[in-house]
Amino acid sequence: MTADVLGIASLIAAAAAAGAAAWQARLLRFSLQVQSLLAVEKAFSEREFRRIRHHAARQLQTNAPDPEVDDVLNFFATLALLVRRSALDAEMVWHVFFYWLHGYWHAAHAYIDQERAKNPRVWEDIPALYTRLLAIESQKGVQHQEDIAGFLESEVEQYDAGNSGS
Repeated sequence: MTADVLGIASLIAAAAAAGAAAWQARLLRFSLQVQSLLAVEKAFSEREFRRIRHHAARQLQTNAPDPEVDDVLNFFATLALLVRRSALDAEMVWHVFFYWLHGYWHAAHAYIDQERAKNPRVWEDIPALYTRLLAIESQKGVQHQEDIAGFLESEVEQYDAGNSGS
């Protein structure tokens, strides 16, 4: 009887230890996702990438995509891969990046389709990320911008405003 009680106590202790280890692993994963998201957001907001976004927006305004548009789309493709591979949480990515993904997705959609017709692997993860984040946007009841021309103009102006006096 005592051996049975010790066995049960050992099982309970092992289960508790396993539960604690799982909880710690979950907290560590969450912390790494937050740190990674902050690093990606910083890269997106740094002066050089804001300059790239500025030029990409101008190119999209004139319907003349050039390397800067590719750079912005490559950024979103990497972001999409990180979400698909669960390195980043989709809801956190929605919170930080949906505004820009939505704007660039619509502004560059014809260009994306054109390039993907040549090579379906180009930016292959972006459509799934956009759909996933749009579902979160809809679930939250948030109204996203529909004025893509206004979005592009704000991308151009934001860089210009940040560089006045420089």
